[in-house]
Amino acid sequence: MFPHDLANLVYGPLLVLVRISSLVMAVPFTGNGTAPAQLRIGLSVALTAIVVPLIGGAMPGVPASILVFALEILREIVIGLSLGWLTGAILLSLPVAGQIISYQIGLSSVLLPNSTIGPNSTVIANAMGLLLPALVFASGIFLLPVLAIVRSFRTLPLPAGLGGANLPAAGVLLDLAVKAVSAEFVAALHLAAPFLFIGLVWQAGLGLMSKAAPNIQVFFIAAPLQLLGGTALLAFLASPMISVWHDATLPLLRAYAGW
Repeated sequence: MFPHDLANLVYGPLLVLVRISSLVMAVPFTGNGTAPAQLRIGLSVALTAIVVPLIGGAMPGVPASILVFALEILREIVIGLSLGWLTGAILLSLPVAGQIISYQIGLSSVLLPNSTIGPNSTVIANAMGLLLPALVFASGIFLLPVLAIVRSFRTLPLPAGLGGANLPAAGVLLDLAVKAVSAEFVAALHLAAPFLFIGLVWQAGLGLMSKAAPNIQVFFIAAPLQLLGGTALLAFLASPMISVWHDATLPLLRAYAGW
């Protein structure tokens, strides 16, 4: 009898741990390849210890069927990955802006990807991706995904048998995903807007110069100036970009934490 009671005591926190660890694996500031596994495991266990007392109510017991057990575990994985992906879709506007900026100033090319940092990555995007965890933890934004976890256990409570092992509504998740992705790209375009505008004017000027003097190798003259000017502009706008990113991200995460 004692092992069965112990299993019932542990099963509820186990489901909480599965949901939280799935979220930690999916968020960009802990789920990327640079974050060590020990950090992700420790963060998942620590958040579980914090969230379990906040949930309240009776914890579910061990189901009698293996199928129900598998469905409940799968349910928590899907919810955790969905919450983590939505968090990442909101926060990743900064690396996406870095991707756009890197192409605009000539540090990367869509035709010649850099195999050392990944075919879909650029130098500035990688730098902003590495900066993202510091910004998240220094600004206190990381508390909002924690509040979203607690809120999720009220909106989507732990299952209590086969009838409670339903997955979240696909329409709700799809609506949240569309809003998060659209907000991500709008914020990224706002951050990269100066580079897009100056790049458009610069390319138009190069086209007129090439038309006026076709014998001049415009590319070899303009490329160093484009790289130098773009890097200087990035250094000048780095601090305002971080402030704009924080102001654009904070209300989205607040609304997301209260869904």
